[in-house]
Amino acid sequence: MQRRANPPTRSAAAAATPLIAKTAGRTNAAATPLTEKTASRANATGTKNNTPASRSAANIAPATTTIRTGQATRSTSRSRQTPTATLRGRPPTSQATRASTTQTQLAEAIEKLRKKEDELGVANWTVAELRQKLAEAEELSEARLKKNIELESVVRHLHDENVNLKGKIRVQLRFRPLAKDEMLTNQLAIHTDNSITWQLAGRKEPKCAAFQHIFKDSDTQLDVFDQVKDLIASVVHGYNVAIFAYGQTGSGKTHTMRGSVQQPGIIPNAFQMLFDMKNALQDIGYEISYSASFVEVYNEAIYDLLAPNRTKLTMSDHVREQFIRMPIDEMQAINDFLRKADAKRTTAATKHNEESSRSHAICLLFVNSSNKFSGEFGMERDKK
Repeated sequence: MQRRANPPTRSAAAAATPLIAKTAGRTNAAATPLTEKTASRANATGTKNNTPASRSAANIAPATTTIRTGQATRSTSRSRQTPTATLRGRPPTSQATRASTTQTQLAEAIEKLRKKEDELGVANWTVAELRQKLAEAEELSEARLKKNIELESVVRHLHDENVNLKGKIRVQLRFRPLAKDEMLTNQLAIHTDNSITWQLAGRKEPKCAAFQHIFKDSDTQLDVFDQVKDLIASVVHGYNVAIFAYGQTGSGKTHTMRGSVQQPGIIPNAFQMLFDMKNALQDIGYEISYSASFVEVYNEAIYDLLAPNRTKLTMSDHVREQFIRMPIDEMQAINDFLRKADAKRTTAATKHNEESSRSHAICLLFVNSSNKFSGEFGMERDKK
């Protein structure tokens, strides 16, 4: 019984050999000699014994083979992992699908490029058309500008002729309102637009005088300015102009020339008009700048009212070159300019004015104008 129990072990090895040999053949050839040797031994000893014991031994043969042929087992393990590695490396899509996708994308890109080319062509055409229209507009603008310059030149010459007809030297008369004590005197004055006749108390014969214009008592500051504003325009045209008020103390000279904030006189109104002319002439190529000086003549001496210190200036033919010039570019600058000058004037109290000026004040306006298209003007002129 014991002697018959040994062969089944060999028979079991022989039964297990085909599985191991087949697996080893797929994975690793190094396991083949050991498998074949085991199989030959099994065939030599246990082929005839196909007993239950042999079948039982065959059932446990894989465990025995696993111990004896570890290299084959490892090869078997590798063979089981190989299909998994093969699946991971397989591409998700076929080459035909990828080629089709690439062709579709290329066609879309070409179509987009064509659209961009069409848009660029339209844009280039639009730019060319706009350039042509711009050139036409520039030509038209230059023609209009040239025409406006010619018209302005005609208007300027007509204006100058009108000024000459009115007279380069004009004398106009303005009455200030009578004071209460003056109303009680026995005096009579009768005047028209350009003549006046008056008779003083104690005089037998009346006196008569003629002027270019006589202002009424009811005339305002603007009414007075309307009579001299054509001379202000001549300043911008390049002519020297002098406007001054003459009269005894308290006759209203400062009120006529300087005025007040509520009732501006000739000087502030002249500046406002000059600014309006500057803005209008800029549209046809004129470049105009203003500056001003303010001096005082007192006891045969000249003082610069814009200087920080009251310094007596040297009398000479070129005395105005010593004056400080203040650039004037807006009306606020005019107000500051006049306020600064008024603060330094010599004043004294009179019967009708507690701060009556005791000197002659001269406001000098310097106008520098030129036309960048025609080249006209360019000469500095003064308005005093």
